[in-house]
Amino acid sequence: MGQHGITEVADDASSSATSAIPDPGQEHRKAVREAESAILDILARDEFQGPRWERTTSSLAEYGWLTLVKWLGTGQIFDRCLAIGRRLPHNEAARIVLLHDWDTRFELASDTVLAALPKFRERLASGQWDPEQASLTTYFVGALILEFPNIYRRWERGRVLAEKEAPLDVMFDAPSAERGPAAHAAAHDEIQRILWTMPPDIRKIVQLRADGYTLAEAAKILGTTTKAIEHRMARWRTRYTKRRTAEQSPQADRS
Repeated sequence: MGQHGITEVADDASSSATSAIPDPGQEHRKAVREAESAILDILARDEFQGPRWERTTSSLAEYGWLTLVKWLGTGQIFDRCLAIGRRLPHNEAARIVLLHDWDTRFELASDTVLAALPKFRERLASGQWDPEQASLTTYFVGALILEFPNIYRRWERGRVLAEKEAPLDVMFDAPSAERGPAAHAAAHDEIQRILWTMPPDIRKIVQLRADGYTLAEAAKILGTTTKAIEHRMARWRTRYTKRRTAEQSPQADRS
């Protein structure tokens, strides 16, 4: 993306990031632009490396990381991406994770910053940043917005796969490794039969898990806690196992 493209993204980002900051006045903005132009000249002479470059990028990375963590929690990052034509899938399950899971926000923000820094350096070195169009901080946030979709899609694919590969296997303590097609088909039929005999509250938990929700997300939706769900499922599994054992014992006696 060229100078004008990333500057447009940066301008859009800064409208939110700086909306609460009072207007410092035209003269101050001019002084800031001149100072940042001087910074660009110094960094260019250093070939965008060395101690001054490290200090500059450390400051930018900290600011950008904090901004991303906040936007991930509020969902604003998706609005920023949509504004540049990059719509990202984020269903209720993903929104709950991002709202309540600090570790996930930490990981996504960190990965985005790390991925954006080399490209940001390339853009500066090739003269794509114009201090007259956007501040260096705003320009860097724009670079983060451009990079975020790739990071998020990779995370979302991993989340969906992890949660949808075998949620029912986990729920019923069934072995998932080295199953053949016949075993998978039999397990699927057994699970469907079990679902029809479940109490409504247990069936709802299992259906949420089958839809890709984690236990924490299911607990949030159902207005309870993860521990409460675990205890309810454990009690139900115990009852189910006893019933199945009783059903199968006459067959075992006849064999």
